[in-house]
Amino acid sequence: MAVCAGSDAVWLTLEEAGQALLCDHLNGVPLSREHGAPWRLLVPGGKCYTSVKWVDTLLVSETMGVSTAGEIARQRLEARRASSLVRAVGRLLYWGLAWSSPFAGERLSQ
Repeated sequence: MAVCAGSDAVWLTLEEAGQALLCDHLNGVPLSREHGAPWRLLVPGGKCYTSVKWVDTLLVSETMGVSTAGEIARQRLEARRASSLVRAVGRLLYWGLAWSSPFAGERLSQ
């Protein structure tokens, strides 16, 4: 089974499809367009790209097709990494909060 949003497709096994939810509400409120309305796929335990937003087509087939969502997600991450490297040239700043022993509550900065 494929769940599609435009050219973005995620193919699910029958087991995954049996666990998947097609959602139109979040916390009792209708989904906003930003969060995937009118329909968003939720696959418990699935990778982030299996949560397809703006679902417009469901395809059922005896054979699995090509999932495009994973490749699209990888391309977006690579593009972000490349732009982050460009911004990192020059002074590099670190900050954060460590919350596990032995650094509980200590701030990290440079």
